[in-house]
Amino acid sequence: MTTGRPGGGPWTIALPLPDQKSSVILTGMALVLVALLWWLIRAVARQGGFRRACRRVAWELRVTRRAFAQPFRARGLHRRRFRTLTSFFADPAVPALVDNALTGAERAAGEGCHAPAAAVSADRRRVAVVVAGRSPRAAAVSADRDAAARPTLPRRGRSPRPPVRDSPPRPPAPHR
Repeated sequence: MTTGRPGGGPWTIALPLPDQKSSVILTGMALVLVALLWWLIRAVARQGGFRRACRRVAWELRVTRRAFAQPFRARGLHRRRFRTLTSFFADPAVPALVDNALTGAERAAGEGCHAPAAAVSADRRRVAVVVAGRSPRAAAVSADRDAAARPTLPRRGRSPRPPVRDSPPRPPAPHR
């Protein structure tokens, strides 16, 4: 091999023989390499074999990648929701649609109820309304009135429930 040497001859590549200091360093590096290899073999054995260890490493890499990507995904989701919200505010028909839905829900819910929130679907064809305000006590009273007004019939296709016995409960079956 010839290079740009003034004489035009080949370069001679030779490593010097190690002195005492460098032989200690090389021996130390070899011992560290052997220790790392021994630790790696033990870690793989503790995981249950080479395949399970590789699966675990792949799982850890996947979880780490997701953890690092999560802020970027959250930012994209926020921007997408912001664009949707901005398009709803820009559409002049949406406020009237929501107002009609809230008014109709308050009328249908009855006395003591109000509709504080509504959600419009992306295609603007459906509106979901949250209704709140009815007292649980008033609901229980109206449920009791409804139950008293209806005659009780046996369940369809089944005989009425048998009467409750006063005998003590049976002991549990032994485990096999």
